[in-house]
Amino acid sequence: MKHSARYVHASVALVILMVIIVIGSFAFFQIKTKQLAHNTSDVGEKYYDRHYVLITDGMNTKFWESVYEGAKAYGEQHGSFVELLGEATGESYDCQGLLKKAIAEKVDGIIVMPDQAYGTRWLIDEAVDRGIPVVTVYQDNTASKRISYVGVSNYNLGTLYGNQLCSCAEKIFFKNYNLPEDEKKHEVNALVLMSADAADTSESILFSGIQNAVKKNEKYANLINIQTLAIETRGTFSAEESIRDIFMNTASLPDIIVCLDELKTTCAYQALVDYNKVGQMYEIGFYQSDTILKALQRRAITSTITIDTNQMGAYCVEALDEYLSGGYVSDYYSVDTSVIYPDNANKYMEEAHNEQAMEEP
Repeated sequence: MKHSARYVHASVALVILMVIIVIGSFAFFQIKTKQLAHNTSDVGEKYYDRHYVLITDGMNTKFWESVYEGAKAYGEQHGSFVELLGEATGESYDCQGLLKKAIAEKVDGIIVMPDQAYGTRWLIDEAVDRGIPVVTVYQDNTASKRISYVGVSNYNLGTLYGNQLCSCAEKIFFKNYNLPEDEKKHEVNALVLMSADAADTSESILFSGIQNAVKKNEKYANLINIQTLAIETRGTFSAEESIRDIFMNTASLPDIIVCLDELKTTCAYQALVDYNKVGQMYEIGFYQSDTILKALQRRAITSTITIDTNQMGAYCVEALDEYLSGGYVSDYYSVDTSVIYPDNANKYMEEAHNEQAMEEP
């Protein structure tokens, strides 16, 4: 009987010990899970108050990478997870396909660079009607129910380009003093590279800004001839081919080539190098990737107009947070712009490298 009692007591003690171990293990697991929810990276394990998605034009450029990093960093500081939608799916979606996906996933907010297609407008309206606020970025869709637009004034951006055109014209005419009379230029030809597949009026407004800026310049208003050319931008290869065609016709080469996005800027720069036109043609570009900054340092690109992309991304998340918290938000967030020249390109290159070093573990 004593042996049986001892066996029962030992069994009970063992059961109690196992229960304590199980409860302790569960509590430990819960604690570690909460720690992981607050400390893990952006793979979906971390706990966030809100889930936003960014939908771009599908071009994997440094411009959009920087916008995303700005949105992501601001979101992490304020409890919001920002996902670059479509990036890791391995499938190809257009803007409307990604909007449908975001609506189906019932995300808390959408950031999108839209076009003016009716289907895009309808999907933005559907998202808002379902309680998902939408912020448009870089390009607007004014007819939609989007809650806010984050970007720059296309007209003001065009004015910056127009002023740069006049500066290039001044440099060209200055060279005339050292040329024989029969080689002197009496008119400067500028070619603005537009997007062939653009379905909105943003570039048209930008071009109006360029034209008006040149017209207001009394010295060069009648000496600059501005033409436009539609460039296929559905892929890097098509853009490269379209721009190379310009350089193949040497009889009609422009004196100044104006690029309105990062892709065309990079392709035009490469063509200038390949066809030995560096120093003979002037290029006004857009954005500040490493390639573009290096081209500025080599004085192959005359100047580039850049947008504060980190600020742009942060403003998008701020607009969504403000709307979801208070029900109201500013209709327009204006993003800072600046012009980079060969003389100050080093500064921007150093800043970019410092930011990259800080991000690396």
